[in-house]
Amino acid sequence: MYYWGHTYLTILYSLLLIAVLQSPGARFTGALRSKPLRQLGSISYTTYLFHPLFIGLAFTTVGKREELGSLLDAVLLATAMLATLLFSAASYRCVESKLLAFGRQLRYSAEPQQSGDPRASDGLASRSTTECQQLNMEEHHPTRSRH
Repeated sequence: MYYWGHTYLTILYSLLLIAVLQSPGARFTGALRSKPLRQLGSISYTTYLFHPLFIGLAFTTVGKREELGSLLDAVLLATAMLATLLFSAASYRCVESKLLAFGRQLRYSAEPQQSGDPRASDGLASRSTTECQQLNMEEHHPTRSRH
């Protein structure tokens, strides 16, 4: 395994991805869209970030090295996995979902606002590029009416 590492996982996931892309309506692809897997997907990044912390805490608590060599090590890893998933779910529910909802309410302009932006004094900095172009057209062509 030293020379090949986790190449088998790369091959396995590549074949799975190819199978999903080749037959999106197949029965097993429906399982990939199940509610538990979608929920796991929503907490996956937090799980990825925090799993080393929880594994380290589990093994440090009992004074062991992080290796899978006994039944106790397997129990520690399972405990760390459960703690990580619970933490990630709580983080998503209490923090991330609220930040995502807040972010969806924000309106972004297509152009970055700079300190010397003349639109800022007119209240135009928050308008979309299309709105600004329409206003610009009206300034240069006053005979055209607004739609």
